[in-house]
Amino acid sequence: MWRNQWIAAVKTNLIVSNNTLDKINLVKSSSQIDNPLRDCHSRNGQLIDAEIARDRGFLYGDGVFTTMLYKNGQYFFQKEHWQRLVHDAHRLRIQPISLTTFCELPQNLFKNVSQQDFVVRTSLTRSEGRGYRGEIDSMPQIYCSLFPYSAWPEHLRVKVCHSRLSRNPQLAGIKHLNRLEQILATQELDPCFDEGILMDTKGFVIEGTFSNLIWYANKQFFSPKLDYAGVNGIAKVSLLKALRQKGHVIVESQFDLKEIVNCEALWMCNSVRGIKAVISLENLSSAERCECNTTEFQSRQFTEHHLTAMLKILWQELASKEPEDFTDK
Repeated sequence: MWRNQWIAAVKTNLIVSNNTLDKINLVKSSSQIDNPLRDCHSRNGQLIDAEIARDRGFLYGDGVFTTMLYKNGQYFFQKEHWQRLVHDAHRLRIQPISLTTFCELPQNLFKNVSQQDFVVRTSLTRSEGRGYRGEIDSMPQIYCSLFPYSAWPEHLRVKVCHSRLSRNPQLAGIKHLNRLEQILATQELDPCFDEGILMDTKGFVIEGTFSNLIWYANKQFFSPKLDYAGVNGIAKVSLLKALRQKGHVIVESQFDLKEIVNCEALWMCNSVRGIKAVISLENLSSAERCECNTTEFQSRQFTEHHLTAMLKILWQELASKEPEDFTDK
């Protein structure tokens, strides 16, 4: 029902002048004459817009995206989301978008929304075109969509997934459009689980299916270093930076599952849902499939840790920070 009531999406070409628009339309008209098959696309037997069917994000996952919380009339970490989108676009050699464009696009959708809290997803794709090569200098496409906001429970029940993340330093850290590994992992989760933990093909702990990991042991905070797999989440980056500024010791490296099994407290964080403590970790025997670690435990239960309250307060401070009056540079 909510889809019909208020979900909306907008796709915008990065064209700012009428002269440029005329040139683009002329090129499109010429290409349609040269390629009579351009408009031969259907979905479930019905003809559809050729631009959408030919978009490289749809065809190949050739793009990046970010999801941002809008709550109580305020964006959360808006500048950080834009900075990551630009950084990830550069990594894939996709033309970035300006901060002004990033901030203005969701405004076009607000007139269709009655809810006050929602999630804004912005995707940037390498325009349209068939073939793996693509055009590095092509005009990118921006897709902006609104989705309902749903909160995490206060404590998380988590399962270690059998699915593994591939190791690829070229894509590590990027929030690109290829999410098949996360989809397969999420399919393992029964409704009783709130999240799943993913390891890579060498058995190192990487992240959750849609969150990052932070844990505490021996008076130090730990988090996986994502040089070979995973997404550098804004919540994780912001929290670790704030903890360092407060004088806490942060260790980022490659860890196997036994580090989590033996830790004092474990948290999962996401820029939309915040940071929550894990109270149970199940399916630890899946680590037997890893070359670097085995464990005799099937599950691990965590008790409430005194640092959880501190981390929640720290997160609230970061999330409620007044937005900067920033402009394009």
